[in-house]
Amino acid sequence: MQTLQLDSDDYADMLDFIATGGRAGSVPSSQGDSATFVAEMWAPRARAMTTAVVAIAHAVIDSRI
Repeated sequence: MQTLQLDSDDYADMLDFIATGGRAGSVPSSQGDSATFVAEMWAPRARAMTTAVVAIAHAVIDSRI
């Protein structure tokens, strides 16, 4: 298995893929106020990034055991 360097473009691409779930260009369709729009736009990405960070942390912890 290849280890990615943390400052490489490949690593950044992998995190972006994880964060977006492989989707490109998904646009929320909020017609409400700006706070609703921002929440609708960022909530899925925040959940995906949290999941990705937890998965990476588990992988690091498991590799040290």
